[in-house]
Amino acid sequence: EGVLIGVMDAGFDWRNHAALRNANVIGEYDFVYGDSTTYDLPGETNSEGHGTIVASTIAGYLPGKFIGGAPRATFLFARTEDIRRERNIEEDHYVAGLEWLESQGVDITNASLGYTTFDPPEQNHTYAELDGKTALASRGINKAATLGVLCVNAAGNDGVKSWRYVGVPAEADSALAVAAVDSVGKIANFSSRGFSGRGLKPDVAAMGVKVYGADASDTARITSAQGTSLASPLATAAAALILSARPDLKPWELRQLLASTADHATNPDTAYGYGLINVERALLKLSQQ
Repeated sequence: EGVLIGVMDAGFDWRNHAALRNANVIGEYDFVYGDSTTYDLPGETNSEGHGTIVASTIAGYLPGKFIGGAPRATFLFARTEDIRRERNIEEDHYVAGLEWLESQGVDITNASLGYTTFDPPEQNHTYAELDGKTALASRGINKAATLGVLCVNAAGNDGVKSWRYVGVPAEADSALAVAAVDSVGKIANFSSRGFSGRGLKPDVAAMGVKVYGADASDTARITSAQGTSLASPLATAAAALILSARPDLKPWELRQLLASTADHATNPDTAYGYGLINVERALLKLSQQ
């Protein structure tokens, strides 16, 4: 309670789905179509599936059936992703969304989005750009952190692809980049790998295999999915729980706390980062300070 979370994605069916319709959503904006609704209006592309399950992983509450990670938080939703094509302008939408969310006083943002390659003739990112401070969306995160916002981002699902690295903007210096593990804590093969030369990425890990959430195709159905897209909102929920206990924590303090109490904290690497987050251990460390 008392934590304002901003979620950026491709759309949200939060008004209709049973697991989300009672969420405390105080505002929304569509940066793709330029209107004040983040669900699909007539003529808009069917794009709500991803954002609906992501948001429900944090905000969902369906007694006896499903509970998200931080359902008593307060929420703002922003559509910044255009699923019709991959274009550079989506990073502009992302930064615009961040600016709007920060102006509303948001504490934490979740973005299960990433930018690496784009449709021709758009310009792709290169490995050389992954320095934490060059890409537009990454610069936006670094600025947001100075203004008091913790930005949680999916590390990406490129671990077995030709581009296998943590993408933009999870690679930002100030981002909390989240890798995916399975139910026994093993890194998912699809989880994007990072780098350590200029600052370790990813930062932490969370459950990203068979994670449950709201199915946008059926307003009563709970489904399961996998991806760092699901690990990221679980990490966002964890950060919100800690912030509700200690609202004075700065973004970089919260990020460091989650990393230092994770299960690979003493031997971090470029797959797990500092490892699986542990809220109980983080709260215990806070209580000892």
